[in-house]
Amino acid sequence: MSNYKNFVSDFPDRCADLLRDFSASARHRNREVTLMLSIATSSIIVPLERLDGPKNGPKGSRPGHPSHDWERFQAAKASLDELLDKPFIGSPLWPKSSGISWFSDDLADVSHEPDLWKELQKPKPLGSKTKAKTVLWRIRKALAHGNIFTCGQPEIQQIILLSQVAEGVYKFCFLAVAPAGFQIFLTNWLGFLRKLPLPAYVVPEIVEVASSQFAYAYPPSMR
Repeated sequence: MSNYKNFVSDFPDRCADLLRDFSASARHRNREVTLMLSIATSSIIVPLERLDGPKNGPKGSRPGHPSHDWERFQAAKASLDELLDKPFIGSPLWPKSSGISWFSDDLADVSHEPDLWKELQKPKPLGSKTKAKTVLWRIRKALAHGNIFTCGQPEIQQIILLSQVAEGVYKFCFLAVAPAGFQIFLTNWLGFLRKLPLPAYVVPEIVEVASSQFAYAYPPSMR
């Protein structure tokens, strides 16, 4: 079992390998969404955390990740920061030609099943100026805290990701997208990580299949 060269591109690239290798069996067993969410949790949280540097906030300073990857891989961090500052729609994570809509709004009440949330009856499209940072960190928070919901019967029509509007406040906002849309986003994210500028000594020498070459044939109905 070969050791990881790094955790900001090598580790998620191995996650991408699993997504590719097991997509057919997941599709056969109607577990495509489960596979995607499993891979997304690891491949989004780990690189984001490791490239997240020190911050100063109202509650005091916060050190960066103990790996110091944010310091060792400054070019990769700069590339990520540049991406995060772009509007999500039109960025490498979500080209305008994607053709599937993301939705976002604040939720007044989360005490019922998602199919009963009134904000999901006529969801608001994600704003064209919403930064990639906002979308990516909301997804990261939802995955890290288990704030994952789905709606649609009997098949999953929307993946819904909740995040708190502010720390310590029991109010939530949501992102919602069809499974096929989340697949596009995840593939683009993995492809972006694969291309991060890293020192040669931490880049695997042989890469069999790049993330951008993945081609998943998921049907509209996904579980």
